[in-house]
Amino acid sequence: MGILFAFLSALSFAVSNIMVKKGIEKSSGESNGYFVVILINVFLLGLVFLVPLTLGMYEFVFTWDGFLLFVLAGLFTSGLGRFALFKSINHIGPSRASAIKNAAPIFTIIYALLLLGETLNFLSILGILLLIGAIMLQGLIIFFQSKQNSQTQDVHYDNMRGQWLGYLIGISAAICFGIGLAIRGQGLIYLNNAYFGAWVGAITAFVFIFLYEAVRGNIGHVLYTHFKSFNAYFLGAGILTSLGPLFFFIAASHTQVSYVSVIAGTEPVLTILVSLIILRNQEMLTKFTIIVVLLVLSGTAMIVLAT
Repeated sequence: MGILFAFLSALSFAVSNIMVKKGIEKSSGESNGYFVVILINVFLLGLVFLVPLTLGMYEFVFTWDGFLLFVLAGLFTSGLGRFALFKSINHIGPSRASAIKNAAPIFTIIYALLLLGETLNFLSILGILLLIGAIMLQGLIIFFQSKQNSQTQDVHYDNMRGQWLGYLIGISAAICFGIGLAIRGQGLIYLNNAYFGAWVGAITAFVFIFLYEAVRGNIGHVLYTHFKSFNAYFLGAGILTSLGPLFFFIAASHTQVSYVSVIAGTEPVLTILVSLIILRNQEMLTKFTIIVVLLVLSGTAMIVLAT
């Protein structure tokens, strides 16, 4: 069950990536939809948690330890992690920054093994290595393709010092995402409610981005560009990015977070597959893509057998 929800989490984020891309195109690049998407997350995840609770469908026991860990997880992932990712993009471009961010599951596993006391058997280790290999291979493909394209098109993001700074910030983004995902699982130990955890994480991310834009004196412009016209793609992305962390929490409540993180980390691979199906981007289907998909399937199969 946990493996299934981990894949659903990755798939939700993968489809949302397509939605965000289409939404940015529709807005002619004026908005990236981030503020709208997080606001939708807060609203929908709040409904998912509060409505069943109000109807008495389950008993909720609040603990401060769990709450603070959920806040910390939201801050590390949607807050600091995404902030660092965007800063990295400014220096080295979206493809290379995203490729470096793919290393996040490695840090999740290290955290889970050292601090959460999770254990791995031989088969699960082999499965995790195959999945990490697939994620890193896809990252390298994106990295070198973007480098080649920048040379061909004479695109330069910054000077050499700025690029190295971009790489370092990209690594910090991966660390933040990786640790944040592990803290999600840790929070469930103290407060085992996936709906509440996902909602608290969304609220934390919203407060973070609101305060950040307010301090910059940019909140009025952000609100105007995001809400001046309805964008169905951003609405779809908001729904899907609400399901993504919710499915992650549900998965982590059923199996080890080290398993969940590497399977959820296949999001970039699934994004390509979704693009092949929905956007008909046949040029994305290469022998390397096929190898990556086979690695993902093999690694997942081994983890399923190990659980």
